Amino acid sequence: MSENVMESLDYKSIENHIIRTFIQSKGKRKAIQQLVVYIEKYENNEYENDGFPYNKKLNIYPLIIYTDYKYKINGLNHYLSVKMRELINQHELKNLQNKEFVP
Repeated sequence: MSENVMESLDYKSIENHIIRTFIQSKGKRKAIQQLVVYIEKYENNEYENDGFPYNKKLNIYPLIIYTDYKYKINGLNHYLSVKMRELINQHELKNLQNKEFVP
């Protein structure tokens, strides 16, 4: 996260940066959206040929790995969990239990 964004103390600026970094940027899926697409493919049994047969109960423990200490900001895990839950609901993934993000 750039110093300009962090030091701006502007919620929208920081939120936009987080969205670009962890959700979507220039039409490309980022961390959370990629994970939701993989889960959707799993529920559609698209990974069976790879040795991962479909199981009705799927537990996901998403991890965020970062090297920039600025991502330790308060509330990031909660914000990303809420956004992931919204995406899961949009994709109608019913058999998924979303766990909290682990920093």
